Amino acid sequence: VVALIGPNGSGKSTILKTITRHLAPLGGAVELDGRAISTWKAPELARNLAVMLTSRPQTELLTCRDIVEAGRHPYTGRMGVLTAGDRMRVEEAMRTAHVEDLAERDFMRISDGQRQRVMLARAIAQDPRVLVLDEPTSYLDIRYQIDLLRILRHLAKSRGVAVVMSIHELELAQKSADKVICVKDGRVFR
Repeated sequence: VVALIGPNGSGKSTILKTITRHLAPLGGAVELDGRAISTWKAPELARNLAVMLTSRPQTELLTCRDIVEAGRHPYTGRMGVLTAGDRMRVEEAMRTAHVEDLAERDFMRISDGQRQRVMLARAIAQDPRVLVLDEPTSYLDIRYQIDLLRILRHLAKSRGVAVVMSIHELELAQKSADKVICVKDGRVFR
């Protein structure tokens, strides 16, 4: 678990968006398994890297389960039909993120904190090797912040998922991350 910390505007989100191919690198390369991620095809990258940014999808008439099921898209083929195994992964992800009680609720009619946890379940359902999160504790009260960070530690330890996240709370970063990277003016400061 790696946490990026720094003041607003320091470049944390830019670094994460570069890792996830939302932005082209200004220099250097981002590699996964020794291959530049720019050479990975989108479906292949989606099976290996999940992203949870601060923006939320604007949906109509989609349940929380529908949102989490979207995390299985890299595995469903062109028709997007979920197998029994996919459905099992969705249920497991919802349990892991503690949102199973929200499954049939309208995604747009739940709180920001609940949406944040549903988006985490979606990322978990994607079954990634790398999970990139931009301010995952935003919108969450302290109890859910700690719960979310415990979930991320559990994923790292039990499934070997590499977690890279930006976070504002230094104390939470120190307690939850194996490595804390201080970012200032778009560069690693410490």
